[in-house]
Amino acid sequence: MNANQVLVKNINDEISKIPHGRVPRELRIKHILILAEELFGEKGYLGASMDELAKRAGISKPVIYELVGSKDQLFKACLEKSGNDLAQQISKAVANETDPIRKLRYGGLAFFKFVEEHRQAWSVLIYGNPSSFAKDVDEIRQKQANLVANLIAQVIDALPTPKDTIFVEAAAHAINGAFEALALWWFDHTDISAETLADWFVSIWLPFI
Repeated sequence: MNANQVLVKNINDEISKIPHGRVPRELRIKHILILAEELFGEKGYLGASMDELAKRAGISKPVIYELVGSKDQLFKACLEKSGNDLAQQISKAVANETDPIRKLRYGGLAFFKFVEEHRQAWSVLIYGNPSSFAKDVDEIRQKQANLVANLIAQVIDALPTPKDTIFVEAAAHAINGAFEALALWWFDHTDISAETLADWFVSIWLPFI
């Protein structure tokens, strides 16, 4: 059972205990977005239908439209949720670590774990989305780059040779792109663990920063 399936089960259990018609709006929206992410991962943007989503959620299409809007708005909401969830997972992973090199590794591990737990949906949301969502994907990448820039700055501050701010910014974008490229390569090499990828990532990039 993957991360989304666990979330769906937990929310289904929670909703089943609430009297019909009294499910809180926030919980219903959360349920819809998790199911939508799973559906987009399975069917792609074009293949996913609001009818199927309504069936899985156990509610009518008009309720979905009222809560999250059109299919485009739903996809955008899934992108935003994915970006926020990833940022939170990385931030949580490095929060209590003081060693900058381990912070970089833990941040990388959190990224790869997130991709592993959302493999199908991530491939659609980031790589298989319609061009009309390019700006939204860029915003996710920028948020990720800002997180990486903070980690890189801490690594560089611990090194004997200082680097200027523009170098940190350039390194963050390069490393963020490398994260995505390695995650994409990983789709064809699923026998490799997230931990191994994180170790490789640090060993590849550390000599350059």
